[in-house]
Amino acid sequence: MGYLLGKFSFVGRISGIFPLSKSQPTNLQDNDGIVYWLRNPSSLPPEETYILKKTSLFSGYVTYLWKSGFSFFTGFLYRTPYEGVDFKRTNQGKVPTIFREVSFGFSANISEKLNFNLSYRHPLYRGNDYRLYDYAITAAISIEISELENSGSKLKEEVKKESTELETP
Repeated sequence: MGYLLGKFSFVGRISGIFPLSKSQPTNLQDNDGIVYWLRNPSSLPPEETYILKKTSLFSGYVTYLWKSGFSFFTGFLYRTPYEGVDFKRTNQGKVPTIFREVSFGFSANISEKLNFNLSYRHPLYRGNDYRLYDYAITAAISIEISELENSGSKLKEEVKKESTELETP
């Protein structure tokens, strides 16, 4: 969801990952064609290394349009749990429960249909034991391909032309 106010744009996003099932057990017989929950176990199942957790993400960005085709942005990301969907059992109680990150960067239109983004991402948790990364630099190029949109209308025009040509005696 976003809002434009003069040269500023405000964008907020709430999302999540919700696993629909558990990890597939590793102690099942390989019976081709039989779904894994109907297979007979070949031994006792080992304890799962990972637990699939629901993940919640909250992010917000503020962008300032400096000149036409050039803007600066800053943002914040909040995620829980810290590790994402695959939560390691051995890390329970040791890993922080939330992950927070700030970012800033710029966006430039190189041409009418080509955009370049460069951003710096910095995690706010600075402990060495479970830090996912020190920092990240992200570069992205976006290309607009409008030929796909125009091809549908061209086909319709050609079909109309052919049908009118067939109708004229």
